[in-house]
Amino acid sequence: MQGTVVLLHGWGADSSRFNLLSKELKNLGFDIKAFDMPGFGEEPPPNKVWGIADYASWLKEKLKGDGIDFPIILVGHSFGGAVAIKFTNDNPKLVKKLILVSPAAVRFKRSKKRWVWASFVEIGKFIFSLPGISYFYEFARWFVYRVLRQKDYYKADGIMRKVMAKVLQEDLRPIFKNIKTPTLLVWGMDDVFTPFKLHKFYKEGFPNLTLKAYKGKGHNFFYLDVDDLINDIEEFLNND
Repeated sequence: MQGTVVLLHGWGADSSRFNLLSKELKNLGFDIKAFDMPGFGEEPPPNKVWGIADYASWLKEKLKGDGIDFPIILVGHSFGGAVAIKFTNDNPKLVKKLILVSPAAVRFKRSKKRWVWASFVEIGKFIFSLPGISYFYEFARWFVYRVLRQKDYYKADGIMRKVMAKVLQEDLRPIFKNIKTPTLLVWGMDDVFTPFKLHKFYKEGFPNLTLKAYKGKGHNFFYLDVDDLINDIEEFLNND
């Protein structure tokens, strides 16, 4: 074996999203570990409101419990990329190489437009709670969150909605400079969920980063097409 690759999925997804990439990495001789993170797939949600640091701590205990040999190659997509960044920052000796796929680790304060939309949502809650109108509340709530590109928030239930709210407030840019681990950043240039323009913050922050950008690819491009990605990963992993 060339080493162990640990794969961390994005928000609302599960480990099965890496099936194609896992197959290609196995063909290269790597041992693959892909876990459902708490609150996703087959893994029950946490019993309290977690943030990114909690997920990173969970990952450390999970890896130790599975008897995985360190250091590992850590791959994180979107939210999983944020967890991978935090884990690497906290445990630099445990990660040999870091691969980030359209990571979601950069946050901004609400813009005026977002505040207007948030106010609209709150007003809508009141209106659709009135007698005779409440019947349409669930449809209206779905429509508003879809317009706001908040489908994930709408779909999140119970404590996971609070977890998502907390995660969306966490900006990891202050720790980028601490991560000396060789890092490969791959991004679809047509990504509308974590826009490609955000790559500049990673390039400016990470001391040892290589960027690969793919034209015509979106946020989840690797679900069905890994030809370019696997070639870039192989080159990155073979480059000592």
